[in-house]
Amino acid sequence: MRWARSITLFVIGAVFGVCALASVAGCGGDAGLAKQDALRGDALYNVASGIKTQLDAAKAGIERLMVANDAGGLVAMQSSIQGILAKIDRSMSTIDKALVEYRKVTKFQGVDKYKEYVSIQTEAALKEQQALAVGKGLAAYVLTLVEAAKSGKPVSLNDSLKAVSATVNQLDELERNTDDLKRQARTFALNNDLF
Repeated sequence: MRWARSITLFVIGAVFGVCALASVAGCGGDAGLAKQDALRGDALYNVASGIKTQLDAAKAGIERLMVANDAGGLVAMQSSIQGILAKIDRSMSTIDKALVEYRKVTKFQGVDKYKEYVSIQTEAALKEQQALAVGKGLAAYVLTLVEAAKSGKPVSLNDSLKAVSATVNQLDELERNTDDLKRQARTFALNNDLF
């Protein structure tokens, strides 16, 4: 009888030990779910952020044409700019989906590190959405210049570039802030062995 009781206590202790280790490792309970939701949010956010290189290239090309006062070159980019607008809309929608996944993490108990991580990622995603909105506004403005040039109206691209320089600076600042927050989130995740 004593031997059976010892085995029962040992088994119960082992089960609690395994559960505690699984919880600490992020494999079970709320920690496991928080990890999954954070990873799903990250996957969506990474897809949405994939547009950055294309946007930077388009922005540089447009700026070059505007500095050169090359309305014909800008007109030639019209379909490319329209494509960028569609990609911006898709990216903003995908960020919305990532934010839903990040919000799920905040509902769990005992996952403070994951909550802190998704808080940083959420801030980065919101800044990225702001940057995308500013970029969308700039692209729409450029399309009005394209339409004016196509209709034969005189268009001073140099003056237009000066008019939007503050907005371009705002976009650059938002992009820097987003990049800083993403680095901060990566460092936090690495330092806390979240993934």
